Amino acid sequence: MSEAKRNDTLWRECMKHARGCQNLKELMGRAMQTNATFYEPLPAEEVLRVVASAWEYETQGKNWFGIGGRVNFAADEVDDLAAQYPRAFALLSLLRRHHWGRDFYLTKSYAASIGWAPNTLKAARDALATAGLIICVHPGGKGPNDPPVYRFP
Repeated sequence: MSEAKRNDTLWRECMKHARGCQNLKELMGRAMQTNATFYEPLPAEEVLRVVASAWEYETQGKNWFGIGGRVNFAADEVDDLAAQYPRAFALLSLLRRHHWGRDFYLTKSYAASIGWAPNTLKAARDALATAGLIICVHPGGKGPNDPPVYRFP
């Protein structure tokens, strides 16, 4: 296992254990136990850096390991979009949940997969585009197998 892989594995284990630890010393003990299981353990200084990082996440309330995924929104997105365009807000929630970091298609079949009529999807999509929350990178329309392509800005 490469050092980068060991580092990542140790960090993930620390994130999982941090919630149950009373203090940094306790987390460090668990990290040292995990590190000892590696064929080539990480240097103690690296273990300390990994533990400090995981503990910082835990103490700042940013440790979401073991409690499921999250979809984040800025307060103004909730205040403005959810109040004025609830379907657009719902669509944004689904898109962030499933497509963050990659292009996505908003087609009639996608509308059907979420139980919406195509015109409902189009209105929600247009509201997100107008608000600058998604951008069209390919308009599509050059045949049945050429859907519009969107991404997050």
